[in-house]
Amino acid sequence: MTARPHPSDCSFTEEALAKQRAKITNRATFKLVPVNGAQRVMDTPEFNVHRTLGALNVGAIVSCFLFGVATVQGYLYYTRYQRDRRMLKALVAFVCHFGNVDAMLRPPGSLYLAVILSGLIAPVVQMFFAERLRVVSGGRVLIPLICWTLSLVRFAMSLVTGIKAYRLTTIWEFTAEWKWLMTTLLCIGAAVDILVAVSLCYYLREKRDQSGRETRMKIQKVMMWSIETGLVTSVAGITIVICFLEMPTNLSWLAIFMVMARLFSNSLFASLNARIFIRPEYPPESDMMFGTTASRPQHETTPSIPEFQADPYRKMFEARP
Repeated sequence: MTARPHPSDCSFTEEALAKQRAKITNRATFKLVPVNGAQRVMDTPEFNVHRTLGALNVGAIVSCFLFGVATVQGYLYYTRYQRDRRMLKALVAFVCHFGNVDAMLRPPGSLYLAVILSGLIAPVVQMFFAERLRVVSGGRVLIPLICWTLSLVRFAMSLVTGIKAYRLTTIWEFTAEWKWLMTTLLCIGAAVDILVAVSLCYYLREKRDQSGRETRMKIQKVMMWSIETGLVTSVAGITIVICFLEMPTNLSWLAIFMVMARLFSNSLFASLNARIFIRPEYPPESDMMFGTTASRPQHETTPSIPEFQADPYRKMFEARP
């Protein structure tokens, strides 16, 4: 005959089942991860398809949409401003090509390459706007130098972030170990965007107060474009920081991060293509905004002071004969 289980055995079995149910219903499970020959307990957040892969899929779709917008903007730039300096054209080609992370042939490493390339595009665009700030301010280099330095620091931190993320096994391990690095990187980027936009508006306002009515209207347009281009990227960076700190168990922050490179590319294209709206009296090839050569009528001489104030970027990327 089969012996009946002892009551203590039954209680032990019920207790074990209760523990197993608690582990299943718990929001985080635990596993032993070898670290330098030892083992330590790590938190592995619950895998929620809607809040992880769903958010990542939305970010990829938005990124593809912005890539299409950037492609159209790049086409418009090359067809309208054919007399721009070669360095400026090379900058446009650079942000077009490297913004396309989907073109990478190695999908397992594409995410880490996206971190590095996004960290490369953003500082390049920020340094371009910092150079614009130097021209508008009349050669003052203090604030542009701060922006250039912070942009280089951001690029270095992005490079370190991509390398560290590649060496780690999971995203959860990266966010737990290098949370401070990612937060600092994004905060620096948002600070540079805000500093450039505010400084541009400050110096342009000084020029606007010294100009006539028509010139003030043109400078007002430049100020609006400066605020819009800086606001989009800075708000996106701050949003990533908030999602990264408040929702570390899903990939919402990564979905927005995938869009950052497209936002910087489109902000650069929007600034370059805005010249036709700010100075409609000249054809795109002859527009002096952002410093291209002018195919002006022969009877026209050197621009007056109010006109030069309306074209604060005259010497920037000026095409040489």
